Amino acid sequence: MAPYTGEGLGGLSAEHAVTLTVRDSAALLDATAGPGAGDPYAALPAPGPFLREVGAHPGVLRIAYTTVAPNGAPVESESLRALTDTAALCVDLGHRVEQADPDIEGPAVVPTFLTIAAANTVVNLASHPTAGRSPRPDEVERVTWGTARMGDRVTGADYVRAIHTAHRLGRQMAQFHERWDVLLTPGLATLPVKLGWIDMMMENVDEYWRRVFTFSPFTVWFNLTGQPAMMLPLGRAEGGLPVAVQLVGRHGDEATLFRLAAQLETARPWFDRKPALAT
Repeated sequence: MAPYTGEGLGGLSAEHAVTLTVRDSAALLDATAGPGAGDPYAALPAPGPFLREVGAHPGVLRIAYTTVAPNGAPVESESLRALTDTAALCVDLGHRVEQADPDIEGPAVVPTFLTIAAANTVVNLASHPTAGRSPRPDEVERVTWGTARMGDRVTGADYVRAIHTAHRLGRQMAQFHERWDVLLTPGLATLPVKLGWIDMMMENVDEYWRRVFTFSPFTVWFNLTGQPAMMLPLGRAEGGLPVAVQLVGRHGDEATLFRLAAQLETARPWFDRKPALAT
């Protein structure tokens, strides 16, 4: 996040991009990865260019997959089908694949994220970017304002406990990755929702966040642990809508993700995939 900040949302936020190919994602990360001057901490240095990993043989990987969202959110059939199809494809590619649910404090994931995010939102709203004053409620989205009001209730001790929980979740996942090189999860728990169902202008901030984590319960998990994760549009719903599967690597092991992702992209390419037309 250099040169403006050392971290976002207490370390939960990272910057990258949505790309059309694994190669583009690797090339962009090569261009942007690394510490900035004065950064308080940095990711583990890569052993070499990420672009070099695209097309490199990943070897025989130990791959686990889970259908269980940490917050217990139900997962729709399209997301489950994309996950199990990808697991079967990994078997066909020569990898060792089993269903295995990480032993983590799942119910703590969403509350921990919200505690850290809400407290940071208070600080983010502390100064109007141009007027040099705190913003008024009518100058920001209602959910942004409501999340900051949630943050007003977070004590210093609450924040420290949340940071400790995030670190503990990371160590629990590190123990899981002693056995498994990669974890596969559904990308989302549901197909994309209708416009307006998740709306930053909702009055009820609690309902907004409930909907967010009903729709996307798997990604926040790795915001907290700091592991590299990648979404690949390997599945396809009725009508041609892409359905994502998430690949998660052990801390600091982006290289394995790029190798496996490129192998999956070659086996099931999506770049020129055309949606089915309604008749």
